[in-house]
Amino acid sequence: MADMLLWAQQSFSGFLEGLSETGELPVDFNEKLFLRHEMVRTVLPQAEIYVYENDVTKQIDGFIGLLNEYIKGIFVREGVQSNGIGKQLLEYAKCVKSNMSLCVYQENTRGIQFYQKEQFLIQSENIDDNTNQKEYVMIWKK
Repeated sequence: MADMLLWAQQSFSGFLEGLSETGELPVDFNEKLFLRHEMVRTVLPQAEIYVYENDVTKQIDGFIGLLNEYIKGIFVREGVQSNGIGKQLLEYAKCVKSNMSLCVYQENTRGIQFYQKEQFLIQSENIDDNTNQKEYVMIWKK
């Protein structure tokens, strides 16, 4: 089991820098492209960050970043993916928010299926200004 913690923004900045420098990225889709963007360095550290910490190893296995009701990202460390950590992070966010939205690349069928299973609905389509990739805007309401 694990603890869900609100991460201090200054600590998160160091954590994020370490991820981008080592190349050990916790995202399972298009991670290198995503972490190259300035958004990760500027927006996520300003967001509410909830981390999933393994009780035994005390290692952070995943986190979710929220900017108001917008999910900036859910990240799960490689090696522990598909163990329900992303679901637990999202469930925690659902407890503290009454509605949320996010963008997900259309190519990321696994991510889209995950969010739909968690009752997110596709609201619209966009083109990501940073990557020129097609994406869906998805929403969830209590």
